[in-house]
Amino acid sequence: MRRTIERINRHVPPAVRHNAVTGKILSELYRVIIPVDDQFQEQMSKALEMYEDKSVDRKALYNDMLSEFVTAWIRPVEYAKFELFHKSPEERRAYIPDHEEVTIFKRTEGSNILPDSKFERYLMFRKYFRRDVLCVDEQRSVSEEEYKKFIAGKETVVVKPLKGTKGHGVAMVSTKEIPGLSEFGNRFPGACLVEEMIMQGEELKKFHLESVNTVRFVTGMDHSGGFHNLFSLVRIGQGDSIIDNVAGGGLVALVDMEKGRICSSACRGTERFEYHPDTNVRIEGTEIPQWEELCSLVREIHLSQPGQRIFGFDMAWTTSGWDLVEINPAPSFDSYQELTGKGIRPYLQRTGIL
Repeated sequence: MRRTIERINRHVPPAVRHNAVTGKILSELYRVIIPVDDQFQEQMSKALEMYEDKSVDRKALYNDMLSEFVTAWIRPVEYAKFELFHKSPEERRAYIPDHEEVTIFKRTEGSNILPDSKFERYLMFRKYFRRDVLCVDEQRSVSEEEYKKFIAGKETVVVKPLKGTKGHGVAMVSTKEIPGLSEFGNRFPGACLVEEMIMQGEELKKFHLESVNTVRFVTGMDHSGGFHNLFSLVRIGQGDSIIDNVAGGGLVALVDMEKGRICSSACRGTERFEYHPDTNVRIEGTEIPQWEELCSLVREIHLSQPGQRIFGFDMAWTTSGWDLVEINPAPSFDSYQELTGKGIRPYLQRTGIL
């Protein structure tokens, strides 16, 4: 019965969830279901463990987490990361949880013009990619000759699921292990992108050598057609991971939009890091190379598709300049809200994005 509670909440109208009486009834129903909903039970346990203020009564915390999930669809782990227990109702409603953000910017008609396929997105923005990309789908529409020509001269390639998110399924593979389409298909049966390796610039590579450490740059178009640079983050890998995604255990820090400099320690969940735990490199204070050029580049890319409400650009600093790694039509606000300690809703309302 995994995800039972999530499925129920998805089909309950907000007016019902927000109502005090029906919301309480729904909460009581969920209490009965939680023991058989493995995923939600795991979320609650993890969130209770994450919550840093150990003086808070665990029963009161549990009840409040459940109430916030019912009324505002703030998942337990989000509740813990935002440290909502002592926040006022007004402060709580300033936060935009992942579920609401995806609904607003990805599923609302007219807000998202991007195709689901990463390869189709690549074709839309290929002039901003500094590396070669090949799509190998289930139909094997790529010929053996095309495939072998692509991997020729490359010791290693990066393989990504065509519709994967949050770095799931991304692998760095020696071309000796996948010399032909047959070997590739045995290793990666689904549709995938095969990408040339990114040669990372030293300024961001120094934090963690195994991963490509990227700048997540979020931009938006207001209702009057005005462009806005909203916020920027640096995402850094950790351990033996080749990805920098927060969902994969990576670290994230805030960038000062005026100075183009990392202006916070890094976080991973509720943990904070002044220095990278693997390399001991100080994180706050590092300048982002060619910041003005990066700001101009993301503006140019977004304005090439002005019908898109919001974009999250993952940009890599390479030995030949800025390279577009991926583009997201519904970038998470979680890290920004964690690092600033406040909800992003008022900011987006002031800029006319909401």
